[in-house]
Amino acid sequence: MELKKEEFTRSFLEFWRSRGFQILNSPSIIPRMWTTSLFIGSGLVSSLETKKEREPLGKNLTMCQPCIKHGTSRLSLMDMMNRDGYLTFFEQLNCLSVGSSSTLIFIKNIWNFIHDVAKLEKKNLYIGVSETQPKIASLWIEAGIHPNNIIFPDYEAYELALPKEALHGVYSPIYYDRADLADYPCQSERCGINCSCDRFLQIGDLGLLSFHDQVVHDHGIGLERILSVCNNLPKVSEIAEFQEIKAVIKSLALLSEKQENIFADHLRSIVILVSFQIKPSNTGRGYVLRSLLRNIFWILQQKTGACLLSKADLESFFRIIASFHPFIKNEENTFVTEIIGEIAKFNKLIEKGKILIKKMKTSGSLKDNDLIFLQETHGLPSDFIRSIL
Repeated sequence: MELKKEEFTRSFLEFWRSRGFQILNSPSIIPRMWTTSLFIGSGLVSSLETKKEREPLGKNLTMCQPCIKHGTSRLSLMDMMNRDGYLTFFEQLNCLSVGSSSTLIFIKNIWNFIHDVAKLEKKNLYIGVSETQPKIASLWIEAGIHPNNIIFPDYEAYELALPKEALHGVYSPIYYDRADLADYPCQSERCGINCSCDRFLQIGDLGLLSFHDQVVHDHGIGLERILSVCNNLPKVSEIAEFQEIKAVIKSLALLSEKQENIFADHLRSIVILVSFQIKPSNTGRGYVLRSLLRNIFWILQQKTGACLLSKADLESFFRIIASFHPFIKNEENTFVTEIIGEIAKFNKLIEKGKILIKKMKTSGSLKDNDLIFLQETHGLPSDFIRSIL
């Protein structure tokens, strides 16, 4: 029987609530004070913003945090779309403790949930440990993980350093080996947790941080990722929400699997962004929304010769996504109106682009600077420019 996201989310929040954590309801994707980011990309930010506003807050926090990532410091958006599980919109199950529990107790609680509640196979779980934190390896072993499943040093264990926010520390990734779920196409004899074949999926992490000289324990789990593992799916892109969205996509155009996944991924983010009152524009959050829209418009343009999405298509997409995310309310008409308006603008852009490129070609072959000008000034997709050339 399929494990539903609502059931899993409830089990996570109740697990941490029973251990003294306060549930933070209805977190936003838009930071109030974390001005260095356009969007909230982890539960850590919501927790620390809450603590900033209400200092001193004596309770630890747990939540299901909606997150938006349009690329990261290490991965471009294109890089993300080439990896399974790297989503532009995702939900993170998060818990944060500030100075009130020992690191060992916190780690034991994480292990108890992953192994005893989520019931993930112990032999398939691996912990990456930074070379700067060798003691963490012994704590994980004491909590119950086998020494052979500790990766030390793991160079993907990353350092968080935000001096402006007085926040710094190191995260230890938690991986799951999916070899039992599918034959992953890796020929490397050194296949391991950081191999690009996607056999090893990072399902979460543990952060040991300092925030304004307070010790902070931060734990996050990617909801879509762990759901895929719990439901014995070889790919995150096979979770129920993606499958329902892609069923509608298949009725519109014959796309490759990668194109379907990009379309479904971006569409989820677009619905979420619009539901938080973000409108397409050429700056800030609106630019992120517009760039995601134009990516899916261009996929349709390439395959069908036109970007055509009907009102009924858009309504179907919205209702599917809203059924998985109850915090989206009463925004269907706004979504449909905004997207139809953006489709019209995109189609005009394509026609204008054809004329502009033809005119520029009369002066000779286009140089790299010309291509950058067409992309950055006029917003023409690079694939479209190459197709005209």
